Amino acid sequence: MGIPGAFPPLAGNKNLNMGNLALINLMLEGKSGELVVNEVKYNGIMPPFTSLTDEEIATVLTYTKVKFSSDKSAVTTEEI
Repeated sequence: MGIPGAFPPLAGNKNLNMGNLALINLMLEGKSGELVVNEVKYNGIMPPFTSLTDEEIATVLTYTKVKFSSDKSAVTTEEI
């Protein structure tokens, strides 16, 4: 559910439907600045997850998509 004003929720977050490549880039590059989730604006920093292996990134993104988005396709290590 996130933390209001600090961390956006995954539940209902339409940004999770932006495609595998965009999600992979988000994990590898991080994000800063404004983000709108469920009509609420967040303005923070998500650091890049460069310490994770390709397999770990694929696992985290696949789980997140299956659990919280309408896109149930897997993210593969080859895509990373």
